[in-house]
Amino acid sequence: LGEGLKCNTSLTSFNISENEIRDEGMKQLGETLKCNTSLTSFYLKNNRIKNNGMKWLGEGLKCNTSLTLLDISENEIGNEGMKQWGETLKCNTSLTSFFIRYNGIKDKGMKWLGEGLKCNTSLTLLDISENEIGNEGMKQWGETLKCNTSLTSLVVIKLEKKEKE
Repeated sequence: LGEGLKCNTSLTSFNISENEIRDEGMKQLGETLKCNTSLTSFYLKNNRIKNNGMKWLGEGLKCNTSLTLLDISENEIGNEGMKQWGETLKCNTSLTSFFIRYNGIKDKGMKWLGEGLKCNTSLTLLDISENEIGNEGMKQWGETLKCNTSLTSLVVIKLEKKEKE
């Protein structure tokens, strides 16, 4: 599938949600995103992707200039996965909508994501709902929003703060 997508020039939206792609499958898909120039929407909800999968996906998106919407909600990304994404967002110039609902992301992960968003000029919509973000994470977002000039919609619904990170 990944090999076919590398040279495909007509597919613009790809939804492979709920297929248990896991980290192993993300390596191939990350390589695909480096080459694909037609895909604009990519849905990867509920695929048991963890931080290594985010590493591969992030590497692919550093080079990609066509993808505008990415939904990786309901995976197992956590804080370490957001460390990679902070770096990715510093480089990526095409992504405008990013959905990371319900991924076990805590204050530290939000800090790393926020660092990337301080430099990003393309992202306009971000959904961080249903993660475990507390006061420190929200404080970080206050600092991020002072610097970021592109974000116009931030969705923060039903945050669940745990006692310790």
